[in-house]
Amino acid sequence: MEFKGRVCVTGASGFLASWLVKRLLQSNYYVVGTVRDPSNENKLAHLWKLDGAKERLKLVRAELTEEGSFNEAVAGCDGVFHTASPVFGSVSDPMANMVEPAVNGTLNVLRSCKRSPSLRRVVLTSSSSAVRARDDIDPDVPLDESSWSSVELCQRFQIWYALSKTLAERAAWEFCTQNNIDLVTVLPSFVVGPSLPPELCSTASDVLGLLKGETHRFEWQGRMGYVHIDDVASCHILVFEHEDAGGRFLCSADVVENNELAALLSKWYPTLPIPNRPPQALMMLHLLSPSTYGLYMVMFMDKNVGNNSSNSRLICKGGGGDQSAIAACVAVLSLLIIKSPTSKKRMEKSRRGEVGEKLTVLNVC
Repeated sequence: MEFKGRVCVTGASGFLASWLVKRLLQSNYYVVGTVRDPSNENKLAHLWKLDGAKERLKLVRAELTEEGSFNEAVAGCDGVFHTASPVFGSVSDPMANMVEPAVNGTLNVLRSCKRSPSLRRVVLTSSSSAVRARDDIDPDVPLDESSWSSVELCQRFQIWYALSKTLAERAAWEFCTQNNIDLVTVLPSFVVGPSLPPELCSTASDVLGLLKGETHRFEWQGRMGYVHIDDVASCHILVFEHEDAGGRFLCSADVVENNELAALLSKWYPTLPIPNRPPQALMMLHLLSPSTYGLYMVMFMDKNVGNNSSNSRLICKGGGGDQSAIAACVAVLSLLIIKSPTSKKRMEKSRRGEVGEKLTVLNVC
């Protein structure tokens, strides 16, 4: 297999980044991954077990808030995949602990990219939350890569994660435009699938609360788009490798109502205290515009679903049909050690408990 080059993945031990490292190694890239502590064997063991890791993986220390700490990792790389972003469930000062580190950390990485003459392209992991937090939605006009979340609305309703992703991506575009850096951004919806890291991601506990009847933390979701983790990782590689790729790429497969998710889980697992119909979403944004959480672009290589969407020519594959929706439902059952299905056949096996080699978790990218 042809050696494809040297790339850097920030936050390499994370939920999405670990899958990205896995797929890059399988594609015969040399990967430089940044982590906070390269000596933490327990946290990084899953990376060293990946095929090709011993020959083509290097882990180096870097910290988003430490200026210049990415210089070593980025030097000599053809591409940089910036996936690292602070995510906290509850903090006393969201602006200082989530929003500002996301923006400043992104700029810190990009300043290191500016110093590297070998760099060809940067792929930034953004989020569909940087598109859909709006109060001016026209139900007849799908959201696409030209849509941006409202900063004022995010601040007013304290939607800190969406605000952090929106401001970080906008800052990245401004910096890269000014410094002639080739940037492509990927905006996944709610990411589901098996976790390679041993620790559950930060948002899994909120979804798992639904299994215990704790609906208050899930009320804010209402209607959501879902996409499989493997497809998101593949999407990052696709937009890096294709010369013509440019701009923003929405990455999603299916939209599931909160009520549908709870009803299906309640039917499959009647012994768990899952409500048949959880309370209606309380999020004001959802009340103002019911379409906000449902207008995710379902992008496929052979299917254009956007309005004048130039980026629809290139995006990752989706699960198709209701498979990703079912995967989302099964993925909630992390504590039952059921692996997320990627086809109807595997979905049936999961329901019977025949697939259970890895914990499955949820994460908002």
